[in-house]
Amino acid sequence: MNSIKGFDPRRFFLLIRNEILLNKANFMIFTAVVWGILLLRLIINMGMPNQVNNIYGGYNGLFVFFSTFAIFEKAFKEVHDESKGTAWLSLPASMFEKYASRLVFSIVGATVGVMILFFLFTAISGGLFYFFGGSFNSVGLFNPFNKDVLLKTGYCLILVSPFLLGVIYFRKNAFFKTFLCLLIYLLFLFLVFIVALKIFFGWGLQNFFSMSDPVRTLSIQFIENEVLTQMWSITKWIFHVAFWYYLAPLCWITGYIRLKEKEV
Repeated sequence: MNSIKGFDPRRFFLLIRNEILLNKANFMIFTAVVWGILLLRLIINMGMPNQVNNIYGGYNGLFVFFSTFAIFEKAFKEVHDESKGTAWLSLPASMFEKYASRLVFSIVGATVGVMILFFLFTAISGGLFYFFGGSFNSVGLFNPFNKDVLLKTGYCLILVSPFLLGVIYFRKNAFFKTFLCLLIYLLFLFLVFIVALKIFFGWGLQNFFSMSDPVRTLSIQFIENEVLTQMWSITKWIFHVAFWYYLAPLCWITGYIRLKEKEV
């Protein structure tokens, strides 16, 4: 059993360095995939007026989402293997250091990697357009510090956190199993919502689906009822706080607790 406890920054950064060295080949594949998709989008957009300068189209968040999941899944795939998992769990570092290093490597690696690759691709593409007589601004230069870009990136990093937890919990097909669990959970919330409608308005499931415009009908009901308006405002605030401040840390902490159970 690994008796090392606590957190040592030196061991933590050594683990990060180890992850970087072991994944040098994967970085090349990652670069080829991202640039290949952007190149395909650039070629498609060249045939569309006024669309060449929007090759990334605000999809950087999706790249971050799937890149983070792919890196994290590969990093923790060996945990479910009896021989490789035992070797990783026995590394001379605390469980927190090992888990935190791979979590940070996955999130920071994917986020910074996507930002850099998007910027370099748009810069190189703009330079080629300028070299062949066009305008450098023909391809909009990707700005990683744009408010909208940062917001979408943060949003997708939070959304991917339950899937990272799924990687640790599920041995195979983690993405689809996690998606199914989230779907069941959302279905449960929807049923709770229908029950609430029955309690407050006397509407059942059949009534809800028979409305021509349920969103407008419910909005009118909430506006006309001051108590419901306050309850809705409180509910929205709770969901906002829970999503932006608690969802990701909760998933990360739960993942750590799950790994502690596997420690030998």
